[in-house]
Amino acid sequence: MNERRPLHRKPLIALAALCIAFFSLAPLIGILGSSLSKTPFWAFPPRGLTLRWYEAFMRKAELMASMQVSVYVAIVVAVAGAAIALLIALPLARAALGTTAKNAMSVLVLVPLLVPAVSLGVAIYGLYSYFDLPINVATLAAAQIITAVPLVVGLLVV
Repeated sequence: MNERRPLHRKPLIALAALCIAFFSLAPLIGILGSSLSKTPFWAFPPRGLTLRWYEAFMRKAELMASMQVSVYVAIVVAVAGAAIALLIALPLARAALGTTAKNAMSVLVLVPLLVPAVSLGVAIYGLYSYFDLPINVATLAAAQIITAVPLVVGLLVV
């Protein structure tokens, strides 16, 4: 039997999605506005527009190098995290397990999301220090993948 949602609910769903998008993006709009302001602190309404803060950022070699590392890590995490999550999610989704076993496997995969991010970061840093691992793109990406994989698996399976 093909059940469809009543037509009167579609505008409500669209309105709810629009509200969620607005409340999610509103802080970004504020940050972007304050980054274009001439004043060194946040003020509303802005007292003029300038790009000097971006120019100052671009002139600092340390900040540009840090941004380059962040972009490399983001690319590695996006590609490797999605691939690993897909390899985990496919068997979970296709397995002929009972509901209890499938739920247990999903919970095991999603456990890293239950640990607060600061605690997880401190634990990973302690682990890297204990084994004298250097902090580089590979180790930063590995730490990020720990939280990225459960998110993607959760989206694909749960």
